[in-house]
Amino acid sequence: MIDKYCRVRTILFNMHLKEYSKDNTVISKFMRSYINRLERKYSTHIGYIWVREQAESDKQHYHIAFFIDAKVCLNDWHILNIAKDVCQNRQNIGSIHKPKNGLYTMFRKDHVSIQTVILRLSYYAKRYSKTLREPKTKRFQIRHHK
Repeated sequence: MIDKYCRVRTILFNMHLKEYSKDNTVISKFMRSYINRLERKYSTHIGYIWVREQAESDKQHYHIAFFIDAKVCLNDWHILNIAKDVCQNRQNIGSIHKPKNGLYTMFRKDHVSIQTVILRLSYYAKRYSKTLREPKTKRFQIRHHK
C-alpha cells in the first residue's frame, strides 16, 4: 500500500463474537460485506489483516487492521461506523471495539511512521492465544483489494 500511496491510513479495531465458531465463516462473511461497502464509499485500493484469537474466553475474537489511501480517508469515523453497522446491525454477530492507539498514518518516505505501524501490528503475531482452533482453521489472513 505504501508503494501505491504516499500516505496510508491504518485503522485498527477488534471484533468480539456472540457465539463460538469452529471455522472462520463468520469473519469471511463479515469481510465480504464490509469490503464491498468500503469500496463503494471510497473507490480506492484497500488492504487488511485479521488475526483470530482465543485465550480464556469460550469464543474467539478478531484483531483487524485496514490500510487505505489517507487522501480519501481522513479519519477512522466512517471505517468504524461501517464496521459496526455490518457486524452489529446487518449480521448481528457481535460487536466492534476500537483499541487505544487504533489510528496511524504511514508516510512513504518516513521510515519511523512505517516502523511504528509495524511495531503496533507485531502484537498480532504473538503465539499466545492462537492455538485454540480447529487444526485446519486459519489463524490470520492478509489481503489487498481492488
